[in-house]
Amino acid sequence: MRNKLRSLFRKPRPDARPYEQVRDGRHVFLFGIWGRSSTTALQRILNSTGGLCMWGEPGALLMDDLLAAHEKLCARREQMRTDRPAQLTVLPDSFADGDHTRNCAMAANDWTPAIDQLRSALLEMLAPATELERFGYKEINVRGAETHAALRRLFPRADLLFLFRDPVRQWQSSKTMQQWTAFHDLDAFVEAVRRNAEAALATDGVFLEDQDVRVAERLDQLVDFLGLPPFDRSLVGDRVFASKNKQEVPDSERAVIERELRPLYEQLRARRDAFFVGGSGASARA
Repeated sequence: MRNKLRSLFRKPRPDARPYEQVRDGRHVFLFGIWGRSSTTALQRILNSTGGLCMWGEPGALLMDDLLAAHEKLCARREQMRTDRPAQLTVLPDSFADGDHTRNCAMAANDWTPAIDQLRSALLEMLAPATELERFGYKEINVRGAETHAALRRLFPRADLLFLFRDPVRQWQSSKTMQQWTAFHDLDAFVEAVRRNAEAALATDGVFLEDQDVRVAERLDQLVDFLGLPPFDRSLVGDRVFASKNKQEVPDSERAVIERELRPLYEQLRARRDAFFVGGSGASARA
């Protein structure tokens, strides 16, 4: 992790575009309401339009960390400028005058260069693989709605997509993923789905169910809303990432999922219907 972070803060590439040039782009960020919700399938379909370069999952909540650091530094810089402007100059003045009796307890440097470096790090992670204007990433786990809010502030014209699945079928599929042993515990699974669902429901965006990714007409509507070119229709219904050897969900586990997650699932479906049944998707963007 340390080496990865260090590499992000190297000198930007010569062809790197500054934040001001990409800030108002209509980028696309895709969030699964936890895993096994067809985010990879939708990522491939959207990338096939040739109008967007959407990366895979940053993993380990790294994007949350960078976005949170950016938010905190911006907030603190504004606080210092507004509430304690004298503390921005007191330390250099103290050294310049050789007077160290001054109160420097809350002294702060100008954090603008650090904020610019954080933005450069984020743009290095998101830089399109080819000469495209629009970029994004997909992720299946965030700490909370603050991640979505931070993205919206950083890229105010971005579109946020939220992809979910019937939680019983999702649990059945999740248990086939051997690398997810920590989430083979039902309580851990429920907590992860609940956290991501609540974060999504607190955010304006487009909501889709996994089954929508297998319906070309609904994908047409989504791509049209996003302002992207037509997608590769051969990718619709691609089952290459379908889980195998799924076991029947015991009644006891099914009862827990129904009790804990069914109300959230119904709220997600209502948001999804507002986009597809309503037809325009006009309320999907902030």
